[in-house]
Amino acid sequence: IRTDSPVDRILVKDGRVTGVALADGKEFHAWRVASSADANVTFLRLLNPRDLPDEFKAAVRRIDYSSATVKI
Repeated sequence: IRTDSPVDRILVKDGRVTGVALADGKEFHAWRVASSADANVTFLRLLNPRDLPDEFKAAVRRIDYSSATVKI
């Protein structure tokens, strides 16, 4: 676990997550990546849009964040 290490992007190869690249350029490879960011940040900013199906991206864009509750 790293703290104070902003993630620039989630790495994907052959349709599978392979790790993360930090803002400082360091890369960490892992079998799994967990994100504490919301779905919009995780799937629409940290991942390359071409790595996700259009229908999934559209569903993420429709998530309503206007209430004060946690959405999982």
